Amino acid sequence: MKEKRNILKEALFMGAVNICYKPDITYEDEKLQNAELTEPCIIICNHMSAEDGVVVRYLFRNKNVCSLMAKDLLEKPFFKYLVGDCQCIPVDRKNASTKWIHECEEQMKEGKSVIIFPEGTTIKENAVEDFKSGFIMLAMTTGAKVLPVATNGKYKLFSRKKLRFKVGTPMSLNISKMTVSGIEDEAERFKNIVKNMYDELDEDDSVSEYKNTNIA
Repeated sequence: MKEKRNILKEALFMGAVNICYKPDITYEDEKLQNAELTEPCIIICNHMSAEDGVVVRYLFRNKNVCSLMAKDLLEKPFFKYLVGDCQCIPVDRKNASTKWIHECEEQMKEGKSVIIFPEGTTIKENAVEDFKSGFIMLAMTTGAKVLPVATNGKYKLFSRKKLRFKVGTPMSLNISKMTVSGIEDEAERFKNIVKNMYDELDEDDSVSEYKNTNIA
């Protein structure tokens, strides 16, 4: 009974996200839209708002995924009630710890993909900041591919203008040995991939706003 209740709660929650934000999703590989992820992967996305965690979860609602979320947020009563039944892995933003990596490894052994925001904090200056390298270490220890996602992060409740996302394709790492410089270079490479996708979303928004202005 509890499992059915949790499934119903998450379904209602995902429905509320769709109604409130109307996410507009572009896929580089349309097969990802309706198909299950064939193997566990690490889903990374730039981080522009606290809502990112639940909305990116909405993008992959039909997939077997869990989300990395800030421990301090999950400890807040309302937020805990809101997402408590969803599969979340807490990460301590205030203290350096690798516990979350081990928990992610266990979830991935069970076939789940993991959603991570490598910037580690929200960035509201219309930019993509440096990525922390933990997701690269996780990819190396699990052998998983990395799936980049970008968002323009413009959240407006019930807005006619949709919140936009772009989903890339799963990519393998370019390194085979765990060296400090290699890990940092890979984190930078994936940051640039997400940044390029973000810029494409931003350009599309500018074109759309220009057309709407001229029509008006």
